[in-house]
Amino acid sequence: RNVYIFKKTELKLLKDDAILIIMGSRGIINEDDLYDIAESGKLRGIIIDTFEYNAVPDTSPLRKLPNTVITNEIAKLPTTAKPLAFRTFRYTLSWGQSFAFET
Repeated sequence: RNVYIFKKTELKLLKDDAILIIMGSRGIINEDDLYDIAESGKLRGIIIDTFEYNAVPDTSPLRKLPNTVITNEIAKLPTTAKPLAFRTFRYTLSWGQSFAFET
């Protein structure tokens, strides 16, 4: 069972136009609440690589959000693959696109 540290109440406390980065801690954020907050326009962008389950499902509404980078646990990638992942982040953020980097 996940213990959500970040739910809608906590996410509302973020500064408007914030970029939220979630890496390495599975199950700390309520993904439905994250979607609601992001959909409201509060966040400038999201980078997320850990989810309630191993990988974000293809049907997740998080995949439809603009200015969102979704990866599947970059930390577990071999060192040689990480530069490509970070170049992808930079490119994606510079163009304001959503992107899912699958491992």
